[in-house]
Amino acid sequence: MVARINAELGTALNVRSLFEAPTVGVLATVVDRMHAGAGRAPALVSGPRPDRPPLSPAQTRVWFFNRFDPTSSAYNVAAALRLSGSLDVDALRRAAADILERHESLRTMYPESSDGPYQLVLPVDHAATGDLIDVVPDVVPAGALGARIRAAVARGFDVTTQIPIALTLLRCEAPDEHVLVMVVHHISIDGWSIQVLARDLVHAYSTRTAGGAPSWTPLPVQYADYALWQREVLGSEDDPGSLMAQQIAYWADALAGLPDALALPLDRPRPAVRSGVGASVDFAVPAATVVRLVSLAREAGATPFMVVHAALAVLLARLSGSTDVAIGSPVAGRGDAALDDLVGMFVNTLVLRAQYEPGESFAGLVGRVRDVDLEAFSRADVPFERVVESLNPIRSQSFSPLFQVMLAFQNFAPSRVELPGVTVSPVEVEWEAAQFDLSMTLSEAAGGGYAGRLSYATDIFDAATAQRITHRFVRVLGAVVDDPLTPVGDIDLLDTHERERVLMAWNDTAVPVDEVLLLDGFEARVGLSPDAVAVVFEGASLSYAGFAARVNRLARFLISRGVGPESLVAVGMGRSVEMVVSIYAVLTPGPGMCRGIRSIGGAHRARARDRGTYGGAHHVAGSWGVAGGGGGRRGRCAGCVGVRFVVGDRCGAAGDGAAGQYRVCDVHVGVDRAAEGGGGQPSRDCQSVVVVDLRVWVRCFGRGAAEDSCDVRCVVVGVVRSVECGGSDGDRASGGASGSGLCGVVDG
Repeated sequence: MVARINAELGTALNVRSLFEAPTVGVLATVVDRMHAGAGRAPALVSGPRPDRPPLSPAQTRVWFFNRFDPTSSAYNVAAALRLSGSLDVDALRRAAADILERHESLRTMYPESSDGPYQLVLPVDHAATGDLIDVVPDVVPAGALGARIRAAVARGFDVTTQIPIALTLLRCEAPDEHVLVMVVHHISIDGWSIQVLARDLVHAYSTRTAGGAPSWTPLPVQYADYALWQREVLGSEDDPGSLMAQQIAYWADALAGLPDALALPLDRPRPAVRSGVGASVDFAVPAATVVRLVSLAREAGATPFMVVHAALAVLLARLSGSTDVAIGSPVAGRGDAALDDLVGMFVNTLVLRAQYEPGESFAGLVGRVRDVDLEAFSRADVPFERVVESLNPIRSQSFSPLFQVMLAFQNFAPSRVELPGVTVSPVEVEWEAAQFDLSMTLSEAAGGGYAGRLSYATDIFDAATAQRITHRFVRVLGAVVDDPLTPVGDIDLLDTHERERVLMAWNDTAVPVDEVLLLDGFEARVGLSPDAVAVVFEGASLSYAGFAARVNRLARFLISRGVGPESLVAVGMGRSVEMVVSIYAVLTPGPGMCRGIRSIGGAHRARARDRGTYGGAHHVAGSWGVAGGGGGRRGRCAGCVGVRFVVGDRCGAAGDGAAGQYRVCDVHVGVDRAAEGGGGQPSRDCQSVVVVDLRVWVRCFGRGAAEDSCDVRCVVVGVVRSVECGGSDGDRASGGASGSGLCGVVDG
């Protein structure tokens, strides 16, 4: 409406002016103040063209995508129609040629030159030289029909050498039944154009079956005329007074600091290069919700779209944890009446930004969204592609720039296609291009509600996730229209079933534990797959058989030094193959194990040396230099009194033996318990041991300063049940400044 008023009267009316003038009389006063006739934009007419007409800015971006991958179907616009009845295939061929003659954009190629891509409009006879419709001669079985349709839709176009339209006619098993698949590259068509194309095809076929030719009114302009006119209206970005420069400046300010991507909860990590393959789920917004939504919009001086935009922004903010949400929205771009009946790419995209504040009421958010949307729609002339180039955000083949979620209101009814002697019905195509992570489309339904469709990129989302998003959107929309004053952070996204699953099912930590010892799984694997790789670290690896042999050699050595049940062995070494060997070797004869010196902070290391013990350990298994310096193979442990230090894997070969030969079958608990002492040294008690998925977790409690609570950690090996151990009841009850931590993991 605003574009038509400005084109007719030469005014500079914007969308905000229209909102602030609720009646025709008030609007007329506003127009009078703008001095009608001053500043009239150039008229859109058919005129002289250069030899190589440039592409429109919107076409240029799509052209670059096509050059990157001409085989991609991500920018295909497709439809499939079932034709039941006596179909005149020859008349359909001539009708296809007629629509190519009427719309230059359908017979235009976009080759490259030293000055950039340009529009090459082919003569009608040249464009229609071949068969415009690929008629499949064989009957397609019903079971194969879907696959044949998908194959036709998923074809690629090299727009530099091919016209951007392809028609395929499939013969079905039923007599006099066909399926017509129409595919057009987005560089030459948009959503509105599909309706125009269908209408013109029906008219041409009807006249051809009657033996005549289409008698339609000639189009006032073609797409090449529009591309030249658009560049003239926008002006140069180098001219500060041009429309292009002014609107670019607005967008640069409005989108400053926008996050690169919205952190949506994905089912899979983003691929380095998105495939462009999508799918969709349908949903419905109840009529009662829509009635309240329209009422809320009227009270807020907004539109239903703005209310929906605010609700979707709330949902995306809650799902992503972000307070800065950008949503894309298409605008038709057909402000001039000369474009109404023309097939081409006129659609533009706006970036609508919403700041989410959890404590703000939804009514307050709608007010802010209204202001942002009005400003954006008032600056919809500059193409989105120029905004992207000017802002120069991070470019990635994994996600779209500036926004990843699209919201569209479809305010045009699908064309009803009727052909003489033929019944026409749409065919659902199990294929969908995905240019964005999510794309939500709403249209008015027959019962007064909204019919919704959420398209999603199958690279990163599953159908079940997309369905949950639609359920939560409808839930949010219902909540906010019922109580617009509710804080947006208090809106409940979960239904009863989801809440029960999150609070109960996901927090049910009870898991079945087999009545076996901790090493049984390891020994079984040694027997089943002795040559399989068991451990890998920095290029070194061991098979299960080799690993078991080294474990048993070290276990024999420990046993020869008196290690057994109730003993305590400290393992002090960095991450390595030897560390894993040492852990399993310590576990084999049945002692407890304490993590060694690297696990202890500086203050505790000093106190351990002062006490002359490492957590009561009788042996320290370590790699050279870990548990103290010194020369020689056995090393020295400064402050260690009565502690035998074993250098990992240097204990010699004492015979491999059978795996587990020196294992004990009883459960033994070894805990690092610092003796009671003065100087503020903490007393630590092992309160409970829990085995989860054959991994040992220990909770340690102690008295003392909070920073002392978990520096020294216990490792308990060979425990498969909860136990009580160490300390007095009073110690465990007193707690003090206690903490807890993972004291060790030994994988069985």
